Amino acid sequence: MKRNTIVCYMLLAGFLIGIHDGRIAIWQGEDPQPVTVLPYPAELLPETDRIALEKGIHLDTREDLIRFMEDHCS
Repeated sequence: MKRNTIVCYMLLAGFLIGIHDGRIAIWQGEDPQPVTVLPYPAELLPETDRIALEKGIHLDTREDLIRFMEDHCS
């Protein structure tokens, strides 16, 4: 199932990883627009990862974000 956008949660701190226009995207803070949309199609991820991204994954620190990216986008 291809999703065009994800419901963006308002965060006070940290990052939200999700799907925007079918690609992995990163939101930061309270900004409703992603700060980065990666060139990785979400449809290429395993189903469990894709489902988690559709719900949104909150990460507290930049280190958590880097670790997530290394695990899922390399």
